Amino acid sequence: MKAIYKIIILVSVALLAFACTDGFEDYNTNPNRTTEVAPESLFMNAPLNTMMVFGSDNNFWIFGNYSGQISMTGGQYPTYGSDGRGDDMWNKLYLNCINPLVKIEQLKGDDPTFKNRVAIARIWKSYIFSEMVAMWGPIQYFEACKGNEHAPYDSEDAIYSDLLNQLKTSADALVTGGDNYDSKNEPVFKSDVERWRKFAHCLRLRIACRLLDYETDSIRTKAEAILNEELNNPATLISNNKENFYMNFNGNSNAYKNPYFVYIEANPTAEGTFPVIHEQLMMYLVGYNDPRLEKFCKTADFIKAKWSYLGRPSTTRTPEWDKQITDNPHNNVNQDYYSYLQDEFRLGDAKWTIISYPEIACIRAEAAYRKVWTGATEADSTYYYRSIDAFADRYAGTSIPATELETYKHHWGIKWYNENDAPYDFRLDTTAIKSNELNADGTRTIVRKSKYTSLYTDYLGVSNCVLSDLPADNPLTVNGIKYNINTDANYKRIVLQHWLALFFQGIDSWTLLRRTQQLRFTPLWFPAGDKYTVYNNEWAYLPQRLPYPGAEMERNASESKKAINMIGDKSNSIQAKLKFAKPAIAFPAFPNTASPLQ
Repeated sequence: MKAIYKIIILVSVALLAFACTDGFEDYNTNPNRTTEVAPESLFMNAPLNTMMVFGSDNNFWIFGNYSGQISMTGGQYPTYGSDGRGDDMWNKLYLNCINPLVKIEQLKGDDPTFKNRVAIARIWKSYIFSEMVAMWGPIQYFEACKGNEHAPYDSEDAIYSDLLNQLKTSADALVTGGDNYDSKNEPVFKSDVERWRKFAHCLRLRIACRLLDYETDSIRTKAEAILNEELNNPATLISNNKENFYMNFNGNSNAYKNPYFVYIEANPTAEGTFPVIHEQLMMYLVGYNDPRLEKFCKTADFIKAKWSYLGRPSTTRTPEWDKQITDNPHNNVNQDYYSYLQDEFRLGDAKWTIISYPEIACIRAEAAYRKVWTGATEADSTYYYRSIDAFADRYAGTSIPATELETYKHHWGIKWYNENDAPYDFRLDTTAIKSNELNADGTRTIVRKSKYTSLYTDYLGVSNCVLSDLPADNPLTVNGIKYNINTDANYKRIVLQHWLALFFQGIDSWTLLRRTQQLRFTPLWFPAGDKYTVYNNEWAYLPQRLPYPGAEMERNASESKKAINMIGDKSNSIQAKLKFAKPAIAFPAFPNTASPLQ
């Protein structure tokens, strides 16, 4: 333990050496001030700090709400405010995560005795940048942390193109039996070169899939070629859940302990502020009687006897067009009313997942269905069902019973849709999901008769779990919305499984939703507003990006303005669409109103 503390102190000193004062601009200055520090020691904290940025409070406060999987309360966090505009996330990523990796490249990039260690540093740096460009769009990339305090921003095109190249180059540079970091200095894969090589290829595949609908033709074409290259070489990819890429929080370290656990540890009686399952996620888990539901969350003890699982929407207020609603089940309740996450997500040393086998299986299914993978040899439905199988035994080390899994696969909306299939009956069973009734004494009686429903609808009746798979000549209308077959009926199924596979990976699930726009969620009512989040209506769709930090725009004004001009609508808005994403799909109209959602 003494040795570990010495390393931590050494790395802390090293970080302070090139973080010369207290400002964001420091990561771009004094690039040679760590030459006296052992480069090997620089690597250790970069992944740990990355985990604490991507897997920390941001994972549920901001990205949990954005992804429709985790619901939190308080302040602007759940109301689509410009939370990411603060300096904290941006600064930590550059200063604590990327800066040490750049220093390793600068100090040892040409040293043949450090070849593997430099390649590993580059792979991890590529991972961080792949998430940052998906969050902000244009960022400082090529010149980041190299001594230029006014480092220019690079375009999304340039960054994605280089990331795809760098990951291949770095993977190829790894030599089995070559140099390694000491295992205690390498908290990701303990210097397992084969694991690092597979991680690079899986990350490259993920990025290529994210670019399948990219705006620039040349980037999209390159992504398709790389997707085929990776999928046609399955030996370079993970093939089961035992190979999943993850890190563990350190339950013995205050600096790297699971933030969820910290809440519990600090105040175990304050569960009213803990993360709970989002209503949008619960809509698909309960609506389709998903046997994996209990892997995600616990029963809602407050109403356990009447309604086993319940999710919370990001906001619970009633919109202006529905002021007369009398059965809002979210009135005057706190987080204890809803389903909490399962214990394994709450442990001090819980896993923080980076890439999993179910995600790879879903990418394979999408590529086959969309006919961009020329090497696919099986039916589209085979890849789809295999993605469900891949997810069946991921959590808690136990498998879903085969009979339950088969029942789920044949459930309406989950079963692969064929044009000649008989239409399903989605008629609302009002007796099964009757809303809470207010008693004379002011209490509420839960009268929901069944654990599951044939149609799970949000509390306002705006969105539900239907994935639009009815033939056009046999339409169904529920709450004024028609559900018909369309060309994306089965694509929606694949996206749903992909989204579920990314549970508790807030940034990645948010990115999937933006990229595909296939899962239609209820708009958020009464969103937070400022100059970066100007909403013209009382509702808002999914945020499209994080705004640049205000302090960064002041310190690096000229370059940040150039970056904003690279963005589609030339604004720093949270609603500005990035080049990999699709525009939000509007609802045709709200219930109880003739006004369309534009």
